[in-house]
Amino acid sequence: MADFSADFRVALCAGGTALALSAVASAQCRNPLVAWGKNNEGQCNVPAGLPPIKNNAAGMQRVLAIEAQSGLVRAWGRNSNGEGVVPKNLGPCVSVAAGNRHSVAVRADGELRC
Repeated sequence: MADFSADFRVALCAGGTALALSAVASAQCRNPLVAWGKNNEGQCNVPAGLPPIKNNAAGMQRVLAIEAQSGLVRAWGRNSNGEGVVPKNLGPCVSVAAGNRHSVAVRADGELRC
């Protein structure tokens, strides 16, 4: 069983989903991101093989995560308005946020994209 005794960063969304990202992932933990709650849009289905992440956000039935090593943004869950499609030219990011029907990212160069 994974050791989740470290501090957690938690994101909640209006769609009834909770996320927890372990601040210090145990070597035994295959994926430090866990999700639970309402899963009507697949927002609790953390992708298999997701590499370690450094930042996450939950929007209306959608999840965003930043890969720790590459800074690339991953998204899954609701995509009825394109809010779950990561732009191909987004590049490495340091922070993400998600609203009802939009996603926002701060790139490594400081540029804000929505």
